[in-house]
Amino acid sequence: MKWPVSRLRMSVAVLALGTLVVAGVGFAPAGAQNDPAPGRAALATPTLDPVKAKRVAVDYLVSKGMTAPEAERRLARQPGQVAAAHRIRERAPRDVQAVWIDDDGRLVANVLNASGRKVAREEGAIARSVAYASGDLQAVIDELAADALDNPPADFAGASFDIHDKDNKIHARYMFKTAGGKIPELANKHRDTVVPSAEVAIVTTTAQVLPGQTIARQDSRNAVCSSGWALDIAANGAAPKPGFLTAGHCFDHDQPPEESVFDVDTTDAGDTVGTGVEWVFGPAGDYGFVQLRDDDVAFPAIRAIGQGTRYVRAVQHDPVVGATVCQKTRTRGEKCGRILRTNVTKITRHGYANYLIRGQTRADYCAEGGDSGGPVYSPYQDELGVTGVAALGIQSTAILYLVAGEWVVEQVCGEYANPRRPNESDFTPISGIDTGDKFFVRIAGG
Repeated sequence: MKWPVSRLRMSVAVLALGTLVVAGVGFAPAGAQNDPAPGRAALATPTLDPVKAKRVAVDYLVSKGMTAPEAERRLARQPGQVAAAHRIRERAPRDVQAVWIDDDGRLVANVLNASGRKVAREEGAIARSVAYASGDLQAVIDELAADALDNPPADFAGASFDIHDKDNKIHARYMFKTAGGKIPELANKHRDTVVPSAEVAIVTTTAQVLPGQTIARQDSRNAVCSSGWALDIAANGAAPKPGFLTAGHCFDHDQPPEESVFDVDTTDAGDTVGTGVEWVFGPAGDYGFVQLRDDDVAFPAIRAIGQGTRYVRAVQHDPVVGATVCQKTRTRGEKCGRILRTNVTKITRHGYANYLIRGQTRADYCAEGGDSGGPVYSPYQDELGVTGVAALGIQSTAILYLVAGEWVVEQVCGEYANPRRPNESDFTPISGIDTGDKFFVRIAGG
């Protein structure tokens, strides 16, 4: 089953077997029960001061041409706009193609008919008529992706397919290792709904590059990733075990999940051990669950530095195009951008094979080696004005570019390849994570 996510206001969550429930929206005082006792290891998930997180998001918006007061107002409006977008999708799933925030900070709904227009306006969104329903366009995306996966053109290095909100068309981007790549004939046959392009780039996982990040597999295959949201994991009525989310491509795919054993950095006791529970890397997404030893503790990824107070104040149901989003990793600290596309279908390179992944969200922050699996969040301010973050997902892949002719060595984000080229990184949204009814998981945040 999919993750039933809601904006919980409880500090305690009632859990049912086979259900993922997000808790941790209240505050836990310093010295709370999920702080480690003396001698127990604490998982060194990235820590974050939520006040600084907001400041980094403001700085990002200022870099895009806003004044600081404008950026503050944009961020203050965002939680309400995200909630309104979710209500529109719930009320008119067949009448609204997409809901997004435009460059001027206005909530816009692409509507198919009068019913969708009515709902959009009632929720405070601008209604914009479009011709094609997302379901119809998704069928074309599935056809294009299957064709590229089964019949890859020469020098093929990945592909990305998504629906652009502004023109209501599919943008089919084909990546090649060298210039002159040929767009598949099937994409040209759909010229009424598809905008195809070819470029020298690669869609790739970013886990197998740099050593020394948060977690590394013990089999020495250089699979180095970041730990994401801290979890409580339980099955068959057993007591919850500490653990965390990370990317599915960080696991050994040739072995059962429990055969993926990780060395995990800790704050106070050197390394501890994490053992795989489940992983997914394919059409259903890119995520995995890692369990720690019973006497270890996994802190929430978003945690006030130097104190026990938790600042995970909400979980965002559905990512919204145009919203500001941030990532916290061990490579470059806080990195913010905006959501470019939702429900992205891509063919990504991992090892020596191509993999099809659906349901990803794309944002224009830079993701690098070792960032995979790290927490993705959005600055958040509740009705009382308390600053925190909303959990969105975990880092998956990035579109990287060739620099100076060294394809294997120099794969870099867009801004490093060309200052005018945007960064493009994908994450798996929390709402797309599925336990398969095997166990339940709670984000340990309060």
